[in-house]
Amino acid sequence: MGIARKLNIRGDDLVVADVDTIVHQSVKFNGKDSVTEIAGRGGTDMCEAIEHALSLPKKPSAIVIATDGETGWPAERPSVPVIVLLVNVRSQHWIDNVPEWAKLVEVKDND
Repeated sequence: MGIARKLNIRGDDLVVADVDTIVHQSVKFNGKDSVTEIAGRGGTDMCEAIEHALSLPKKPSAIVIATDGETGWPAERPSVPVIVLLVNVRSQHWIDNVPEWAKLVEVKDND
């Protein structure tokens, strides 16, 4: 929500998807009430999330992913920039697992 507010983007310009190994929901973001519940839990695969984002009718200019890092990633660089927000990472392994083509931002508890 902070990203949307800071960049003043919403609606058709910002889609929030709830993805683990499948897309559970995908909604146009129009404020905090747009995302009321998270359906997915664990067993994540960001290949599915990135593929979904790139298949939207309005191609994204960037993809922002929030994850704990315990996930699979596409082998190939996507056609748009990808920013990975790693939240509450429990192991250096998951930091090292983020592909080199992604911009990594580590979010710590005190951030």
